[in-house]
Amino acid sequence: GNLDSALDYNLKSLAIKKEINDKKGMANSYLNMGGVYHTEGNLIKALENYFKCMSIREAIQDNKGVAMVLLNIGAVYHYQDDYTNALLYYKRSLKMKKDLEDENGIGFCYANIGTVYVEQGDSALNVGNKILANIKFDAALKNYLNSLDINLKNDSKTGLAKDYNNIGTVYFKKGELDTALVYFSKCIVIRKEYNLNQGLSSAYSNIANVYFTKKIYGKALEYGLDSYHLAKEMNAIIEINSAASVLYNTYKALNKSREALAMYEEYVATNDSIKSRESSMQTINLKYKYDYDKKAAADSISNVKTQEIKDIEIA
Repeated sequence: GNLDSALDYNLKSLAIKKEINDKKGMANSYLNMGGVYHTEGNLIKALENYFKCMSIREAIQDNKGVAMVLLNIGAVYHYQDDYTNALLYYKRSLKMKKDLEDENGIGFCYANIGTVYVEQGDSALNVGNKILANIKFDAALKNYLNSLDINLKNDSKTGLAKDYNNIGTVYFKKGELDTALVYFSKCIVIRKEYNLNQGLSSAYSNIANVYFTKKIYGKALEYGLDSYHLAKEMNAIIEINSAASVLYNTYKALNKSREALAMYEEYVATNDSIKSRESSMQTINLKYKYDYDKKAAADSISNVKTQEIKDIEIA
């Protein structure tokens, strides 16, 4: 497929770059191959290529390039729910981007770090640890607000829309519904004004969920339907699923069983479609995840062994 030919092209390109000793070109080829492997779920190969890219860029002191590949490495760990390593690499990238005074890059790092904290907060909530969840949500908020400051300064409309949505989501998770509403509304205003329709359905759905939680069912219905129609127009399965979920709950609360049933069916159908898409990705990823975990274990064992040798030397 396309990924194979992209890989093939970059391998050939790499061979040429090696022949003429073009270090920058070699690093780019490794970065591109890392991206291809990342897309197909082969995370070990992705990391392997990203790290090769990073060591070349460090050697030629291409700091801008290093900061970028650190973000990619963080994203691979993030995808694996390896939050410790994801934060480690995102924060290393952030530090470099600050040194480079790369405003957009700094904002992007803050947003990624915020998302890791949100996911950690969700994990804590799932096991009933509300105190830890709130600590993580507050950390997420701090990073999202830092991102917002930068996007306000640079007047980045897309960035602002994402920040407002992210901040609203954290307040919603913390149970601060009125504040959540303020931020979700700001997101909608920007998306409508600048025709940024991509995340509009999600924003409507988020507001519908706030109103549903506040038991203001008329408003929940209004925003839920806006979200649903827009998602249908764009044939966006995940957004249709979210809208159907809040509409099902709202119709049920209003004792409209016929409409509730229709939305429930839509929710189940889109859920199945999302699940089958995910499971085909998971089948690919499971093999790679097994290899990844095996390698991670081997790395940590060799780390322990190195440490033992060091301890013996010190002793």
